[in-house]
Amino acid sequence: GVQVTTAADGQEALQKCQANDNPYTFILMDVQMPVMDGFTAARKLREWETRNNKRQTPIYFLTGEYFNEEDVLTRFRSSGGGSGSQIKCLKKPLDSSILAKIVDEFR
Repeated sequence: GVQVTTAADGQEALQKCQANDNPYTFILMDVQMPVMDGFTAARKLREWETRNNKRQTPIYFLTGEYFNEEDVLTRFRSSGGGSGSQIKCLKKPLDSSILAKIVDEFR
């Protein structure tokens, strides 16, 4: 009962959000991607949401690089991402029960 949209990189993810007027309930965003990393894509999405009076879509960064959520939020803020509102972090490899819990939270 869940519809999933995928993107090969951060730029494609941003373009899909903008092209579809950002209908997504939440976004799983890998931190390290080709073309445009997850931090840049999320920052640009937040800028677009603000300019277009859209709600902030919850973003879950996926990472194996950072040790805890505060490290990810600090990196996001330092990349110009603001306060990190509606931003959370999930450690890779992602446990399927955690993903199921997130999906259930948004149903």
